[in-house]
Amino acid sequence: MDDTLVGTHELIAASLEHASSEYSCRKLDDSVVAMISGYTLSRVLSQRVPYHYLDTALGRYYGYFKEHFRTTAKIYPSMQETLALLREKGIVLATLTGASRKWAAITLQESKLLKFFSVVLTSDDVRHPKPDPTGIIAIMSQLGVDKEHTSYVGDEVKDIRTSRNASVQSIGALWGSWEKEELTSAADLTFEKPIDLLRILR
Repeated sequence: MDDTLVGTHELIAASLEHASSEYSCRKLDDSVVAMISGYTLSRVLSQRVPYHYLDTALGRYYGYFKEHFRTTAKIYPSMQETLALLREKGIVLATLTGASRKWAAITLQESKLLKFFSVVLTSDDVRHPKPDPTGIIAIMSQLGVDKEHTSYVGDEVKDIRTSRNASVQSIGALWGSWEKEELTSAADLTFEKPIDLLRILR
């Protein structure tokens, strides 16, 4: 979802800073933001916020994230068009994200992308995070599709490992990746723009 469907890196960083600045004087850097992709938001904030203020900090995060979404998040060019065309061609779409259900709801609703997805699976729904294949396997089961007819698109090498672990085709989303060189080496296919995803139909 994040940095594959919508460019949210800057918004995540600003939201984390807003949520924790009242409780921590430590400067937020990219390593903290990167932790989000491997851990839950609660765990990341717990490293900077006293436990008894954690719920308040979470509220501050989500409030800031939603309020500034339309001015800070980036809807990638051709993303809506690409998803619409894939659906028209009979491709069933799902999202697997390490974000929480609330975070995913804000992102997909504010970006107006929610309508394209038949299944949205979040960190609240999956016990084991990526690169564990549990999420992809659960989605395939819900949709009644097999691995030979499934592709997973992601912006991180961890997404490629998740694909491998689930034995499905991996596609690197270079348009939002911070690991372009590594992604190009690891993925079965890589595309520079969302609209390039239509090539899998040929």
